[in-house]
Amino acid sequence: MNAFDKIEDIYYSTRFLFFRDSFYFDLADALRRDVSLKDFARREIENGKILKDETRVRVGKKLIRTIENDDSVGLVASLKCVTPKGDWPMLRAAEASNDVENSISHIGNVVAFRIRILMLVSGMALMLAFIVGMSGGISVLTADTINQIEKSTNQIKFSGFNQFTVLLSRFIMDYWHVCALAIAAIVGMLVYFAPRYIGVLRQKIDEWPILGLYRDLKSANAIATLSMFLSSGLVLKKAIISLTEDDNPWRKWQIQKIVQSLDTQPEELMKAFSRGLFSARLRSRLASLSDSASAFEDAIISLGRDELENIEKQIKKTLIAAGSTITFFVASVAVILSLGTQTIISFVYNELSKGY
Repeated sequence: MNAFDKIEDIYYSTRFLFFRDSFYFDLADALRRDVSLKDFARREIENGKILKDETRVRVGKKLIRTIENDDSVGLVASLKCVTPKGDWPMLRAAEASNDVENSISHIGNVVAFRIRILMLVSGMALMLAFIVGMSGGISVLTADTINQIEKSTNQIKFSGFNQFTVLLSRFIMDYWHVCALAIAAIVGMLVYFAPRYIGVLRQKIDEWPILGLYRDLKSANAIATLSMFLSSGLVLKKAIISLTEDDNPWRKWQIQKIVQSLDTQPEELMKAFSRGLFSARLRSRLASLSDSASAFEDAIISLGRDELENIEKQIKKTLIAAGSTITFFVASVAVILSLGTQTIISFVYNELSKGY
């Protein structure tokens, strides 16, 4: 495979990640109709050609190659060649369940939820990057304008709001590169430490508004995945432990606390689920559902299967709140400088009109 083919393969593999929920729904439908995995793969290829969907064609061909190399290969081993590692625990649970078709369909729902959340977060991140970039650029240009006015009218003394604007423009022109590096460093630290930093302070931070956004996102994914595990027949403790199959230290730390609580107080299920992984809003709703559910596991299944839309709306509200807060602080600098430019120009004009 040459370099171009590798790049092309990476492109289609990446594209599949954002549409694989449809793949799971199609697979579940095929299994309900007693279609073999090999025949399903062939149908994916043919449908891909009809729909001119090269991603679908490539996925089908990969499945065919895997199955033909080993006719005895199971469901999980067959799908590993096309699905991301994060889906494998759910696929293993589905393969071991008594209702593989519905379990695969449930995986499709969980994956669709994950994709929507990813798109929400990515959209907000791109919007904030655009706002910060535009506001920063406007601030630097406006600050430079104010500095040029100040230099050309050094005999005029500014006071009040105009003086504040001049001082702010000086700071921006002297340290804008430092501010840009600081923002990049803060973003980098947040991305790096969010899945790694653990401890007592982290547990408190996760409960704070906006700063607990990472926990809210991860807890939403966790409850959806846990719902799938339980509906496939896993017992509660094993299902919870299965959530740690990724390399996320923060999640492993949270799961460890829940497991320890279940070991010491197996009857206090809500107490175990209050150890930090799940947000207060999710815990509150879970407690309400458990009041009428025949078992605590049924409440989890209902929350992670039937109420994903409500969970998504809450996450969207949190993202909007976080984005609005950041936008306010960043845009306020540009607004202050823009208003200051107008007041300074007006002030200078009046002063020069007096005979300066």
